Amino acid sequence: MKDWKTTANGFLSAFLGTVPPLSAFLAALQAAKPHPDYTLVIVGAGLTCAAAIARAWVGMLQKDA
Repeated sequence: MKDWKTTANGFLSAFLGTVPPLSAFLAALQAAKPHPDYTLVIVGAGLTCAAAIARAWVGMLQKDA
């Protein structure tokens, strides 16, 4: 792969585009449950953390490219 940075940037950007809708979906699932399910909260927090790390990598790849 000659342009691996561009490919990695594309994958990370696609991931960053999917995290907000997934988080909103998890929040809607949480609101629909009569009792709190902390598994959904933990998954949402994990997605947000992964998105922050992906955003940092996108920044590094764009600066290095």
